[in-house]
Amino acid sequence: MPRVTQRGYSSGKYEAYDCTECLGHFGSAMFNKMTFYNSKRNGRGQRRSRLVCKACKTKMRCSSCRTAFERGYWSLNERRNHSNSRTKLVCKACRAKGFHPRDLRAHTCQTCACTFGSHKFNKTQIYNYNSSKSKTLRCLQRTSYENERVRRPRHVLRQRRHI
Repeated sequence: MPRVTQRGYSSGKYEAYDCTECLGHFGSAMFNKMTFYNSKRNGRGQRRSRLVCKACKTKMRCSSCRTAFERGYWSLNERRNHSNSRTKLVCKACRAKGFHPRDLRAHTCQTCACTFGSHKFNKTQIYNYNSSKSKTLRCLQRTSYENERVRRPRHVLRQRRHI
């Protein structure tokens, strides 16, 4: 019986509802009464509100990896922009992988087969890849490595000529 009450079910009410944030199945006690009421309402000209459980109300999710973080993790500006203008939230780990709020798409590097956000690629390469002008996409780490590898022998050859 304790597991049933922890999942939000009460005696006599066995219907399961889905949280739109975490996609979990819970009983009616896991939701705020007003959001539960508004999600069931079907008014004319009004959007149905999303049904979000109490645990998800206190946390905010990264739009890229969908990991839930406490509100204190995000800066005041990020929280304000997310609530007022519905800007996407991107955690620090995803930002390090090259994701940013304007573009959450993951691109795969053809050289190293790793997935990164668009900030880990050259802008013109991303544009050409998205518009199907180019079929190859290399991350900045690989292109800098390849350029360095190509430059080294030229530099060595130039030094040999001067001897």
